[in-house]
Amino acid sequence: MQALIRTGPGYLALVAPPWAGKTAFLATFASSHAAEDVDLIAYFVRWRHGTDRAEAFLQTMVSELSRHVGRRTNRADQATLFGLYEEAARTSVGRGRILCLIVDGLDEDAEARIGGGPSIASLLPPQPYLGLRVLVSRRWHPPLSGDVPRDHPIRGAKQIPGFRPSPEAGVLRSTALDDLAALFEDPRGWVREILGFLALAAGGLSERDLIQLVETGGHGPVPLPFDLQRLLRSVAGRVLGSADLEPDTFVLAHEELYEAAADNLGPKMLTQLTRRLHVWADHYRDERWPESTPVYLLHHYQELLRETGDLDRWIDFALDHRRLLRLTERGLPDVALASLDHATEATSTPAVLAAVAASRSLLTAQTPLVPREVLRMLSAAGDVPRARALALAPADPASKAVRLLEVVQGLLTVQSQKAADQAADLAREAAAWAERARRWNPVTVPAEELDAEAVIPRAAVALAATGQPEPAIHMLRSIEICRPEHVTAVTEAATLLREPDPAFAAWLLDELTSEAEYQAESAEGSPALAMHIWATVARADPGRSAPAHRRIKEFSQELDEESADPAAAGGSALRAPGLAEPLPEEVDRLTNGSRREVRNALQHELLETPTRVEQELLAAGEGPEKVRALLTEVKETEQLLKDMKRLSALGDSAQLRRCLDQFMKAAAQQRPTAVWLPFLSQGLVGACDDVGDIHLSFLEGMLSDTPLRIRGLASAALVHSDAGRHDDALRCVEKAAGIAEGMSTPPPSEVSVIAQVFAHLGDAERAAQWMPQSHGRRPTGTAGILYRRTALAVEMGLNPKSAVTRILTNNMSQIGLTASGIDVLEALNRRVAGSRTDAQITRLESTARARLGTDPLIGTGLSLLHAILGDPERAGDWAAELPDSAARGVAQAALAGYLAGVPAHLDVTASEDLWTLSVLRVLAHHLYPAGPGHDAAVRNLVNGVLGTSSWYWALPVLSRAIPEAVRRVAYVLDEHEQAERERW
Repeated sequence: MQALIRTGPGYLALVAPPWAGKTAFLATFASSHAAEDVDLIAYFVRWRHGTDRAEAFLQTMVSELSRHVGRRTNRADQATLFGLYEEAARTSVGRGRILCLIVDGLDEDAEARIGGGPSIASLLPPQPYLGLRVLVSRRWHPPLSGDVPRDHPIRGAKQIPGFRPSPEAGVLRSTALDDLAALFEDPRGWVREILGFLALAAGGLSERDLIQLVETGGHGPVPLPFDLQRLLRSVAGRVLGSADLEPDTFVLAHEELYEAAADNLGPKMLTQLTRRLHVWADHYRDERWPESTPVYLLHHYQELLRETGDLDRWIDFALDHRRLLRLTERGLPDVALASLDHATEATSTPAVLAAVAASRSLLTAQTPLVPREVLRMLSAAGDVPRARALALAPADPASKAVRLLEVVQGLLTVQSQKAADQAADLAREAAAWAERARRWNPVTVPAEELDAEAVIPRAAVALAATGQPEPAIHMLRSIEICRPEHVTAVTEAATLLREPDPAFAAWLLDELTSEAEYQAESAEGSPALAMHIWATVARADPGRSAPAHRRIKEFSQELDEESADPAAAGGSALRAPGLAEPLPEEVDRLTNGSRREVRNALQHELLETPTRVEQELLAAGEGPEKVRALLTEVKETEQLLKDMKRLSALGDSAQLRRCLDQFMKAAAQQRPTAVWLPFLSQGLVGACDDVGDIHLSFLEGMLSDTPLRIRGLASAALVHSDAGRHDDALRCVEKAAGIAEGMSTPPPSEVSVIAQVFAHLGDAERAAQWMPQSHGRRPTGTAGILYRRTALAVEMGLNPKSAVTRILTNNMSQIGLTASGIDVLEALNRRVAGSRTDAQITRLESTARARLGTDPLIGTGLSLLHAILGDPERAGDWAAELPDSAARGVAQAALAGYLAGVPAHLDVTASEDLWTLSVLRVLAHHLYPAGPGHDAAVRNLVNGVLGTSSWYWALPVLSRAIPEAVRRVAYVLDEHEQAERERW
């Protein structure tokens, strides 16, 4: 094998029958026999173990190859993967090495079996790059998947000669089948049911899951937990295995055992057990996926539905937003997002696409995390369940582990046996999340905690601190202990392990000391890292303190004064917290200077930061009142943190809890609001005949942000006005006005939209009252932009013909249009005047092709122009050509709205580009309203919009074309908000 990898062709294949020992052979080779000059990355496909799908392979390979080439990759798609294959091969060649990819078990690929998605084989390197060897294993049957191109090099892979099936593997196969037969002869009826559920489930089931499933039969006797444990760990041990991603769950150990179990059970019993699985799943769904929901139902149950072809049920579960939220809380946001992707692959109706877009938007919104010091104080105050729940808030497993470790630290300060037991339990849970982080793809969901890199050794420290040395040692043996980010935690672990395992603790410090010498002596080494290691070793072991200090002194004398970096070296020593014993004079000299520099720099930055924040917010257009309110919120939160620290130190638990409640309330209020709520407001009101007259109360509940409530109510009022529902429109705008009047200084932008609505209702007097303040004269320059926009919007409401005429005259530059907008408007003006526009549109198209990437408005404007000229197909082509997906979504939504006859309004609060677009849309709607007959085009455009981040622009169109889609979005939002309220 070593010779074949060094000198053989690019693709090698180990082809043998089942139970031949292929996986054991390759695992042994990868772990023990790979040559020293080979960089090896291995992936083992195991059927129904979570690694048998192309998506898992793609994410794992992108992560591993990115690590190999030494850079972070922001995307995990096929193009990225194929580029990484070539880059990784070049990286190895540049180091004088060979890159070997091992992919075991291509025959166990789930997608290749049931279809519907890419196979793992289709994602293998498309050509044998220099320095790359790909070693795959599979059976003779089934053959390679049909989606592997005919000219793919894997089809001509050289078969590895001389491999013979392992006799031990054959004996294991025979024994496992005999054990399975013996289990079927067990007189206890529930044993057959256990085997049946395991054979049906497309994933692992826990002991608790199996007992609950047996109970669904409504007959006795039901197995006691002890009976089931004894069964699972006795003769069934050769038949069952643990699921890779869920160690506490069980699966049948081999694909052939699934087939044998299904044959023994027969179709009738399998059908009955399948119904009971559905009943079990429905129970948890009806309970809205409580925290106790089995992982199987959140994840693998979907695969069962997919394999059995139960499409309607599968779609319902895939789109269940509560289920997706629970998956995210369990640290599986990638699974939740993948579930949405699978749903759109199965059915692409606008209603499904809209629900998927809303769920994705809400799931990926970043919610501010409660600071970790709050978790520590919560646990110290005895509220461990609450601390644990908040610790598990991030989506990624590394951050979950880091935050759980903070809870453990808080519990370790409490002198009670109960706290010690809780700390031990949570340390184990943190270690489990840390282990899962090894398999995590940061491309999909980055770590939310910035210091999550050294989570494995930190989890080992927590295990050791809670009296669990064996798992701590196991974790430490699995990492590179000398990596810079690991050093502090490893030395801390060595201190804690000196008593339970002095030999291992000594070995850790010996390894670190050797690494320090290498870093000090090597030309490629880091003097700062050497100083850091010596300082932390001195802290960890008093017996090594004097030699470490002596070595620091010697090394500082060796450094050339001109090239030495005392700040770096001293800063490194400072990063070893708790170095309490007096350092020699040389170390003081190195550290004191850098300590002063760092303190001064930090103080300067901290003093500057609030001022910078205020300046940036004002520059971004936020009003002074809002900026002051935001900064006040920050100060109040900081004061709450200070109060909690003081109360925690005093041991005042009652006051501490009250302070914590205030802090949690403040954190909940800082939760990001969906920016698309005003669009949903338009959609709901536009679809009111179909959705029901509940919109005002619904929106009031959703729109907790005061300016957003005003905007949402104003949007609803405009739609009511367009539909001739004057009383409903008046009710909405008066409620918005009441909210604004209750504010000390209502934002000018919100005041403007209220004026606009009153104008559309024909109330010129109240529209004038709500115009932005001009202080007796019309404002000019930048400060007058909002005033001029609002004046035009009010005129458009009171006298549309006059406003349209004014826009089309020589006053175009006075209303703040962009240069591209003016070009499009000039072409429209020629059309209104009856002149030919061919030459002008040709020039516009030539300009647009060169500027679509940087100026999407010109493409959007051309799209509207072609629609006005009666060529909706060409209009759609221009909208689709925009390279930026968000801009493309806006363009397609604008075109769809025009073709569907959705009234357009001036957006007085928008950016310059979107303000210009709103002007063009209003002119198109008033001058050349589209006729009927565009239903198919509108539907296609809406489908395109729903696949972009601008998906919510389609909601006003959907309210007319497909009201059910708006209902689905509202339902998703309602479920999300209810879940958030329950959580806080």
